Amino acid sequence: GAPAMVPFWRGESVGRSPDLGLAIGAFLAELQKRLEEPDCLGWLQHDFFLDAPAARDLHRHVRRQVLSTGYLPTDRTLCIEASRDQLGDWQVILLSPFGNRLHLALRLALEGRLRQRLGYGPQCLHHDDGLLIRLTDTDEPVLDLFDGLTPENVEGIILEELADSALFAMRFRQNAARALLLPRMKPGQRAPLWLQRLRGRDLLQVARRHPDFPIVVETFRECLNDHLDLPRLKQLIADI
Repeated sequence: GAPAMVPFWRGESVGRSPDLGLAIGAFLAELQKRLEEPDCLGWLQHDFFLDAPAARDLHRHVRRQVLSTGYLPTDRTLCIEASRDQLGDWQVILLSPFGNRLHLALRLALEGRLRQRLGYGPQCLHHDDGLLIRLTDTDEPVLDLFDGLTPENVEGIILEELADSALFAMRFRQNAARALLLPRMKPGQRAPLWLQRLRGRDLLQVARRHPDFPIVVETFRECLNDHLDLPRLKQLIADI
């Protein structure tokens, strides 16, 4: 009866670029203004080169969202929804067009903040179009997700969460292997992935005793610069 788990490697894609996210958000804002106009379908076909069925499906899809919530996730608006899943637990959905890297940073920040508020770490998933947060043992969903997050404290919260994340462990293992700190038992043969993970975990436990260990420092740098969009997240929180 447990809900299905999404494979962790689904979150490893590069994701949507910031410029594309802003463009999609601006497009949705313009589409919302034109939804009830009689020439909306013609505008989609002429300006965006959609055929008639695609324009009709997009119009219907967006209109259902507006009728349900009154809002669309645009470059100036974030949508937060809540519903119960099949087990009766609350699902909080944050809809945003800003892409995978910003949402991963936001996910880590929200996990840390919600752990402080609720006393446990909720299950979270992120992708290009937002986040999904599953809450257990709560009567009411947490809708004020940004409460307590500021441009000044968000980086510290993310760093605390990042050190224990699956992303950090994976990148540390890869960096350690590249630095020849994970020797192979048989030269010329690749070690199985489960054994690489086991050795990487053991090495990480030792390396954490030394915060200035070069591979730890490099892994933090790689995660913050290559996988998270921290500057844009700070700007987003400041704008809110």
